[in-house]
Amino acid sequence: DPDIEAKLAALEEEEEKLEAEGYYDSDEEIDDEEEATVLAQAELIREKQGQIRNEARMKKRLKNQAIIPRKKVPIPLSKMDDALDQLGVDTTDIVSRARSQSRPRGRSLGRSRAGTEDADAMDLDATPRERLRSQSRARSRSQAAVN
Repeated sequence: DPDIEAKLAALEEEEEKLEAEGYYDSDEEIDDEEEATVLAQAELIREKQGQIRNEARMKKRLKNQAIIPRKKVPIPLSKMDDALDQLGVDTTDIVSRARSQSRPRGRSLGRSRAGTEDADAMDLDATPRERLRSQSRARSRSQAAVN
């Protein structure tokens, strides 16, 4: 179609003419100082709004968790040791005392709460309370049908 080709050629000439005049270059460069300051301020406002949104999200997330008072948060001994070392205080005695006063980890010293002293004692030597418990347990279905 000859009309379409003519229109396309006219559009291409117009495009080249606009490019030569610098019509498209003016959008990329900021000529006015006021416009530059406005754009910079707009960017600062966007950053501030983003910070406010993030703070609100963090605050909202904290509402779903239990808040532990600062006094109740356990502080590791190593943190105290480092802080006192920076102040120049000898902490060897303090650390050894803290370690001796701390609750030991691991198994409890007593084997059972019922009072059996020997850990290797057989079940026959169980206390009367434990015997009653074992007798009152429900029997399995196979044993219940036999009786």
